[in-house]
Amino acid sequence: MDTYTVKTPVLVIFYNRDQKAKNIIQNLINTTYKFSKIYFSIDGPKNLEDQKKVDKVIKIIDSFKIKFKKVELIIRKENLGLQKNIIQSIDYVLLKNETVIVLEDDHIVSPKFFDFCDLMLEKFKDNEKIFSIAGTCYLPDDLKKDEIFLTKFPDCVGWATWRNKWGKLIRKFSFFEIYKKKLINKYYKNLSMEHWFYEYLYRECTALKNKGLWSTWWQLSIIYENGLTVNPMRNLTIHDGLDKDENAVHFDESYAIKKKITCETININKISNYNRNYDQNLDKYNFEIIKKTDPVFKFLNRVKWIIKFIPRLYGLKGSEKSINN
Repeated sequence: MDTYTVKTPVLVIFYNRDQKAKNIIQNLINTTYKFSKIYFSIDGPKNLEDQKKVDKVIKIIDSFKIKFKKVELIIRKENLGLQKNIIQSIDYVLLKNETVIVLEDDHIVSPKFFDFCDLMLEKFKDNEKIFSIAGTCYLPDDLKKDEIFLTKFPDCVGWATWRNKWGKLIRKFSFFEIYKKKLINKYYKNLSMEHWFYEYLYRECTALKNKGLWSTWWQLSIIYENGLTVNPMRNLTIHDGLDKDENAVHFDESYAIKKKITCETININKISNYNRNYDQNLDKYNFEIIKKTDPVFKFLNRVKWIIKFIPRLYGLKGSEKSINN
């Protein structure tokens, strides 16, 4: 049997975690697939001690890159932070290519994730409503099958997109103007969902340099366009970075729920309903996982948000947030 060649260029984002670097590269090798092109992007160090860790990651990549047919390394000289490094790396790849599959060093994927992305990128390339392809599925087992569904929650634990869709990325916004236009309310039509996303938008407005979340900007862009993401009905990717040792600052005990999720496989030949409509009942399972695992939904946090929302809103009136500031 011929080895499958992944047509879409793959971008993998690294920083200073050598063990995670080994895990994701070995994961790629274990698929036994060939890759038409792989980009490895490594963020720069924050200090001299950090330089040693980043150098270890570069050394690991150098030792493994012979396993792949065509590899390009993007090595940052200075630390951009996760947000800027991911956005600029995707910008770079999509300047040269029409499509990209994006992974981070703490992602693990099923081999079928790549077949799935290749197929979905081809099937939906002319669909103006579809902005990305995701690998996750949080549906209960009794609803899982070899099919797809549409979601308003573009999970970025292994995902893919097109140059023309990424070109619509919002790179500056006014929190007050978004609220005034009711963009979030019109999109989600659900109070809990609206609260959740407003919280993340506010965080972006107040985030320190290099501390922002790139995924909030992508979600906002999709909301502006009233877009959707395609997900498999079987889970093809997992987040391998939900450990306290790996992420002590942002770790939460509720992450144990996601750690139980495993990679599955999917028979892409059985996927048939490419004209599927958005089903809010299916999408509620995605949001249930968010509610169970995101600290935003802890009772005291919700109370604080309700009390502080109006002062925060008017405190940001007249201000604008940009990815570059």
